[in-house]
Order: sequence, then C-alpha cells, then structure tokens
Amino acid sequence: MAHIESRLTALGLQLPQPIKLPPDVVLRFPWVRIHGNRAFISGHGALAPDGSIATPLGKVGRDLSLEEAYHAAKLTGLAMLASLKVPIPMKPPLCSEMIAPLDSGMISPPV
Repeated sequence: MAHIESRLTALGLQLPQPIKLPPDVVLRFPWVRIHGNRAFISGHGALAPDGSIATPLGKVGRDLSLEEAYHAAKLTGLAMLASLKVPIPMKPPLCSEMIAPLDSGMISPPV
C-alpha cells in the first residue's frame, strides 16, 4: 500500500483516518468483506481527513452544487481505499453467504 499512498500524495490526495462513529453507534455489518482474492466494499460516505463525516450533506441540485457533489464523491473513494488499510479478518464465508448471491445473479461464481 506504500506505493499507492505515495502516488496519492503525488496527486495531492490524502487517505482519511478510520471513521469516528458516535460512542453509542454499533455497526452490524463489515465495511469490507473478502471472498477469495476480491474485496467487497460497502456502506461508505465522504470522510474528512480526521475521520469525521464530511460536510456539506444533502441532495445534489437542492442542497449541494455539482462541484460539492464531485468533491464528496472523491472523498468517498478515498474513504473506501482507506478502509482497505484496516486489518480485515480472513474468515471463510458461510455456505449460505456464498450460495445466496449466486442464486440472485448479483455476482458471478469464482473462476
């Protein structure tokens, strides 16, 4: 990941710190799940460099300009990359976790 971080620095970008959730919030899903050699990432939003939720928040065209939405999308992408730095438990998926997505046609079977 050092090469990726040096490239981001060269582009003037910085990965945020891990998200800072309020003390009473417990997430019941993982941000990243590993299946084989793929990482499935979900549930991300724009983060400020310190890990807090980036502002402004709202709907494009009503609460946010197109430029603000573009910036939020860039921050969301950086948050997704940063979540790959956090140690991810490598547990084998349950049989039901593998079969359900295949039955629904959402992902293709591993090759």
